[in-house]
Formats: sequence, C-alpha cells, structure tokens
Amino acid sequence: MMLEIKIAIIDDHTLIREGLKNVFKNNPDPVFSIVGEFENGEDFLSFMKNGSACDVAIMDLHMPGKGGLVTLQLMKQLGLEIRAVVLSMGINEYVQEVLIKNNVFAFLPKESDTSEIKKAVISAYYSEMYFNETFTQEMYVSLKSHRKARLNLTLQEIKILELVVHGKSNKEISELLFISPHTVKTHRERALKKTNTHNVMELYKYAIDNGIIQSPA
Repeated sequence: MMLEIKIAIIDDHTLIREGLKNVFKNNPDPVFSIVGEFENGEDFLSFMKNGSACDVAIMDLHMPGKGGLVTLQLMKQLGLEIRAVVLSMGINEYVQEVLIKNNVFAFLPKESDTSEIKKAVISAYYSEMYFNETFTQEMYVSLKSHRKARLNLTLQEIKILELVVHGKSNKEISELLFISPHTVKTHRERALKKTNTHNVMELYKYAIDNGIIQSPA
C-alpha cells in the first residue's frame, strides 16, 4: 500500500506557503497530501481541534500572534501526535533543545532545496531526527548529554526574554504576544526566580551567557 504523509504548512508569508506546496506536488511514493495551509498558529490549532488529520507540520518560528514556539507547546498540551519540521534561521542551542522536547525532528533554512525538505519530512514522519549542516548529529548528541546547565524555562518565557533583550517594553510584548502586561510581568518574575537572578539585567546576562537567547546585534 502506498504511503501517504499528511502535511500542514504554517507560515505567515504567502510565497513560502506556495513554494512549499509546489515542493510536494506529484510525488509518487510517498504521496504528500497538503491538508491545510495557515498564516499563524491559532488558525492551525483551530483546524486540529476540529478533528482534522495531520502527520507532519512544517512551520516558521516567527509569526504574528502565536509563533512557532508557543504553537508547538500548545500542540503538546493538547496531546496532538504531530511531528514538526522547523524552517527558520539562527536557532540557538537552548531553543533547539526546547523544540526537540516538543516533537521537532528537523531544522532547515528556508532556502533548503526540494530534496532536503522531502527527506526531512519523511524522517519526521517516522519520528527520526533529520541531520544536515544546520543541525548535525554531533549537535544533537551534545544537547542530549546536557553539556551545559539547562533551565526549566517555558517557551513563553524564552520568547519574552528575547523580546526584552531587543528593547521591547512590557506593553509592546503584550501586544505582540496577545497577552496582558501583567502576564508579561509574571513571566519575567518567574524567570528571575528560576535563574536565581535578582534583577532584569542579571537575567539578561545569564540568558545570553548560557546560550538561552542571542545577544542583540
């Protein structure tokens, strides 16, 4: 029986979505079926809550509203057995580890060729990590061995830290993530407690020094 892999595409750029749909056209075996394309995580999650079927989600991390990080966390909380392939640039080591814990099996640059994207999707379908120049087997072993001390920060806390380091205020962050300024403040306070830091500047330094977030250029 011919294998069929059901794929969802989640990216806020129309050109990217159209390009990915063309990648999977007319493939004889396996057959790639596009079950839906979505501009953001909210639309995808609503689609899945209606009982739709999906094997692999291809997504960007940086989208308006619920970005890829938060969407992946919610997928896991909802018990969705969907493997993910992330198309994005500049994913640091800490975020890679968090993503792996949330059913991500491949990290690809957006300019990846057709063959590589298909191979990554097939690997994800079988719950196997896909290794390439962006994410090597050595990097995976390093993450699994916990070479560096890790923190139990949530995906939302990581996202807020990244935005704060890039100069965003609580109000601006709340608007970007569609949460209240009070919720932003709560996440920052929890991060301080988890890292045993005493103020925001110490927290920034700790996060950057430990590779949790990248220092702004």
